[in-house]
Amino acid sequence: MTQPTSRLLPPCPASVPDDSPDLLAEAYERVRGDLEALSPREVVSVRAPVDFAVMTVFGALPNIEALLPEMREALPKLDFGAIGRLPDYARALLFTDQRARRASKAPPELPALLAEALPLRERLLSAAELLATYGAVSGGRVAAIRRGTGRLDAATDLMALAALFREGGPELVGRTPASDEEVARAGQLAASLLEAIGRRAVGTDDASRPSPFADERNRAFCVLLRAYDEARRAIAFLRWREGDADALAPSIFARPRRRRRGAPE
Repeated sequence: MTQPTSRLLPPCPASVPDDSPDLLAEAYERVRGDLEALSPREVVSVRAPVDFAVMTVFGALPNIEALLPEMREALPKLDFGAIGRLPDYARALLFTDQRARRASKAPPELPALLAEALPLRERLLSAAELLATYGAVSGGRVAAIRRGTGRLDAATDLMALAALFREGGPELVGRTPASDEEVARAGQLAASLLEAIGRRAVGTDDASRPSPFADERNRAFCVLLRAYDEARRAIAFLRWREGDADALAPSIFARPRRRRRGAPE
């Protein structure tokens, strides 16, 4: 492979670069105009893990840099400006991804409710099964509750358990480790869970709303993909006979296969 006579791209580290907020924000500002210049029709959703895409691009940059003189000679109409901005595009994608993730972090209502509801369901079920063993409650009724699975069943099971203990009165609760407070909380959690599950299903909860920065991240992904594909097509042309283009600049969509145990390095 031809070695570069001068550095045509910014210095390329051996690994993903420092992701300090200043470095990423500065790169984003340098290429912000390229992101905004895309028309809505040109913008596609991110279709590859951002960290993997950025890692792949930075890993391929030394090979791209080494082939730039040959590209300029053989393919003078390439968009060398975009190829030269690959490091900034990659950092801008990291920046927009981090911003989109921060903006979309709504209070995890449903996970928090489930984290409390599932252990409570298990404790009350165990207490109910103990009572059923001694004939204090219907074994069939308790068994039907035990068969429930999933988030919706967690809500309806808590409702059924609360009703079972309330019907038996204070004496029933007193015969098990379950407390009146836990029984009351089971009814409250059941109602809260049903509301949260309904909002998640319809898409009216905060977790279902797209980040306000999602379009910005998609634009950063598109400009990075375009510039990287420009370089990959050039490498494929230049290295056609050698057949090593994919090794020099791998696709950002194809993760490398894991080496089989016992296979040679």
